[in-house]
Amino acid sequence: MTETFVPSSLETSGGSETVSEASEQDIVRVSESMQKAKQIGAQIGASQIQNTKLAHFLTYLLNTVQDENIWIILIDLFSKPDVTTSSNTANMALAVNEMVALFLPFYMSKVEELDMQELFQEVSYQISLDEHSYIQYIHALYQAYPLYGQLDKDILSSLLTAILVYHGLTKEEEERDLQKIVNEVRAALG
Repeated sequence: MTETFVPSSLETSGGSETVSEASEQDIVRVSESMQKAKQIGAQIGASQIQNTKLAHFLTYLLNTVQDENIWIILIDLFSKPDVTTSSNTANMALAVNEMVALFLPFYMSKVEELDMQELFQEVSYQISLDEHSYIQYIHALYQAYPLYGQLDKDILSSLLTAILVYHGLTKEEEERDLQKIVNEVRAALG
């Protein structure tokens, strides 16, 4: 006489469960797992599309913003190790949106060309290009992205001031003291 192997998932204490009932449950579980796998696959696909858009925008910025000081400060600021993970790579990956967001108001046409609007719904980056509006925008970024609160405020203030000067929203040579602008930027950071 040949014994039939019954998987443990089919064994029951009362012995009343049939193979067809167990198979139906397994089919339901497999179907649910497949649906979850499809959802995860779709999320990964969406992340890849977002990352490609961000990479294109960063490449555009690297070619457009010709101020070595801004890039040195950006790299210094956004490449500090994350204290929670002690992984430099993790912090850089998380900081890309925050880094790109600093430049959105200046390059709105590129944002639209790359169809990146949905990536930055947390803040309204369509602002008047003047010093006061940009500082208000920075304050909104600070509220929307908690990472800004963890960054070195002196370095971030220097970066934001350099961005203001580079984009002609303020002039270093003006009678107005550059330190006053730095103080206004710092105040926007909380």
